[in-house]
Amino acid sequence: VTRLRWLEGTFSRYVSPAVIEQMHQAGAGDLMRMERRVLTVLFVDMRGFTRLSQGLQPEGVGELVNAFLASMGACIEALDGTVDKYAGDNVMAFFGAPLEQPDHALRALVCAAEMQRANARWVAERAAAGLPAGACGVGIVTGPVVVGNIGTPSRVDYTAIGHTTNMAARLCGAAGPGEILTLQSTYEAAAEQKRLYRGVVPVPHLAFAPRGKQAFKNVAELVEVIAVTRKD
Repeated sequence: VTRLRWLEGTFSRYVSPAVIEQMHQAGAGDLMRMERRVLTVLFVDMRGFTRLSQGLQPEGVGELVNAFLASMGACIEALDGTVDKYAGDNVMAFFGAPLEQPDHALRALVCAAEMQRANARWVAERAAAGLPAGACGVGIVTGPVVVGNIGTPSRVDYTAIGHTTNMAARLCGAAGPGEILTLQSTYEAAAEQKRLYRGVVPVPHLAFAPRGKQAFKNVAELVEVIAVTRKD
């Protein structure tokens, strides 16, 4: 009981209750230590947030942000992803840690598709109620990271760092309203993982369209970008 409570207290901010149940079987040291791992990182944020929030009172800004984050967080939890952090209207999440997920790239793509569908419904509902809302953009990258607890003796965060994380953030920033951007690495990994998929959310029909090579800040070479569209 004490161990389960420790897990809940440590990771309840990051993962779904179902993942915590699985983590109960693993060793504490293995869960917390820093390690190199290939996983899939996802960033999502609201387009036009600054403009939307300028005319709102603080309570209105808080309501807008919290409503958006709740909608996006529910999609992450449904695919057993790990919420890394909330930063304003931005969410960072990853798939494949703390528990290994052999279908992490596909889970991230399904999550992104669910996010766009949930966001479109959320925007429409708020518009009908006369409330502000904005479309979202998503960036996804599969690759090596260093994942684990990072911080000081008094405060730590469970997070993933490295070029993969930075690239996912860059793609999110480049994504337009209602758009999902990814790289070849994610496309190839997801294609290989179709037979391994164990998510409870059905895999939608996804279309992948090349967007050509693009330049990104602090990235030395041009990057071949792929746009992902839900077709069902």
